[in-house]
Amino acid sequence: MNGKDYRQGPFEPSELTVEQTRQTRGEIFIRGIRKMNQESQERFNTSFDTAEEEQQIEILQDFQDGEVNLKGISSDAFFGLLRETTLEGVYSDPLYGGNRNMEGWKMKEFPGSVAPYTDIVEQEEFVTMEPISLTDYQQKS
Repeated sequence: MNGKDYRQGPFEPSELTVEQTRQTRGEIFIRGIRKMNQESQERFNTSFDTAEEEQQIEILQDFQDGEVNLKGISSDAFFGLLRETTLEGVYSDPLYGGNRNMEGWKMKEFPGSVAPYTDIVEQEEFVTMEPISLTDYQQKS
């Protein structure tokens, strides 16, 4: 994920992306989330996490559209990073720290890390399976 990162200047302020900024991803998240809270406080007099769903959507839409001034990176680049890492967390194997209790997989009816499908591959009907994590294959000590 960090293979294209380049943190040496000069940088074009109008073209600041996740890969072309002095900031680390952690710094980008801190700045972006603080700015989301600031926008929510200014617009709705409440923090982002306690704002109404429609208010949160409005703020996120403005970030996605690049309409929020964010220091060191464009707000649409921050939004893209936020979206990408959220999806990675929701749909990754729980072994990596996200997707607690495989809830993301259950929502999508994804079976996870099933080793063989030989007994069901030729069935005509959709087969619902309980998800299996890579941790289910590890020996417990």
